[in-house]
Amino acid sequence: GSGDVVVGNTDADILFCSPNGMLYVLSGSQETRKVQKVVGSRLETVIASENLPEDMQFEACGICVTKEEVIYISDNFEGNRRILCINPAQSLEPVVVAQIPTEGRSF
Repeated sequence: GSGDVVVGNTDADILFCSPNGMLYVLSGSQETRKVQKVVGSRLETVIASENLPEDMQFEACGICVTKEEVIYISDNFEGNRRILCINPAQSLEPVVVAQIPTEGRSF
């Protein structure tokens, strides 16, 4: 089906549909990035970068969500390239699951 989603002043950049059909949105400016999901016809914030400790804040540029609704985001906060995992069933605290080396560095 289809319908209207009330997004207000949301700056939705990237959309991703989980295998379960849940639609996730990366939105906000670099300083206020957040992961949101569509619930009914509204956006519900899952996690907002600005509410996290500084070392866990993110500038997400990509998102993937598993069947279990575990969220993986590709992050480039202050040049710190990494992949964060957020499992809402366990905690809303992101976990770094991969660090992506910058040019000139090797694994």
